[in-house]
Amino acid sequence: MGDTPGDDDATLVRRIAEERDERALAELLERHAPKVTGDLRHRFRHQLQHPDIDEAVNRAAMKLWKNAHRFNGAKPFGPWFLRIALRAALDILKGEKRKPTSELEFDPADPEPDNIDDEPEPSPRTAWYMEQLERIIEYELKGFSQALARADMAAGGPGAADTQLLMRQYNKSKNVVQATRSKVWKKIRETILEREALRDHAKGNQ
Repeated sequence: MGDTPGDDDATLVRRIAEERDERALAELLERHAPKVTGDLRHRFRHQLQHPDIDEAVNRAAMKLWKNAHRFNGAKPFGPWFLRIALRAALDILKGEKRKPTSELEFDPADPEPDNIDDEPEPSPRTAWYMEQLERIIEYELKGFSQALARADMAAGGPGAADTQLLMRQYNKSKNVVQATRSKVWKKIRETILEREALRDHAKGNQ
């Protein structure tokens, strides 16, 4: 469908906010949902299956419908909608149930970097810790242990990923998920402590 003058993203969002125009919502989703879906599938390729990603995009569409009035028309729509979908995917990964969509958990109109990956620079110690964590998960864990650790990290840290989601995706019992999680994070902590001690020892000998 070719765009016509006045049919830009900001105008479509305004039509949703002011006229509850379902055709405007459909047009926005036709333009942006495929890219957002692809982005989420890439970002959460180790943690969420395609139906869960589709659910995240659907939740984002519902939030757009309810909160169109909060969009800042001076900013691009794509990154704004992607942020909403990312939050929805994280909610699913953490096991948060469907919530009333009258209010967003965050305000997309708040000033944020255009690049959603922009974050404060970590301290050297934090950067070293995260590097070790990624190496351990990538090279020293396998199978379900690796998948569980990746899901936890994507959801925010040890124990953050939804146990029910892991049970469903990997056909594991609750006891297996809990036992594996305990064993995995114990191994990760011990390995990082060992590497930290070796690093400090090496520094002391310099």
